[in-house]
Amino acid sequence: MKPSKKSERADARQLASQLGLEEEAARARIRRAKAMGLKWHESERLRRSAVCAVCGQNPRGKLVMDHSHAHQEYRGFLCNSCNIGLGLFHDNPEALRRAAAYLESNVRVKIMY
Repeated sequence: MKPSKKSERADARQLASQLGLEEEAARARIRRAKAMGLKWHESERLRRSAVCAVCGQNPRGKLVMDHSHAHQEYRGFLCNSCNIGLGLFHDNPEALRRAAAYLESNVRVKIMY
């Protein structure tokens, strides 16, 4: 059974109150949770208990729901730094592999000041 608009507004007000969010931001979180097939309280519980899928850190529940711009699918939770990093690489796995290879290379040049 589909929830009524009235109950959706009530959920958004409750979430906004609990998390100190604007009501529109709470509605956006509820929409994202629904897109993942979750109820908003399940999504928030996961957000608080999860760790970043890339770096493994838990920045006190401040994780974002990462999604593929190309496929419009949610992939998981990331910390803001990792989410921005993936975005700067345009979600391109090959570019990320080249960046990792560059960081792991043994080429070292001493900087002289």
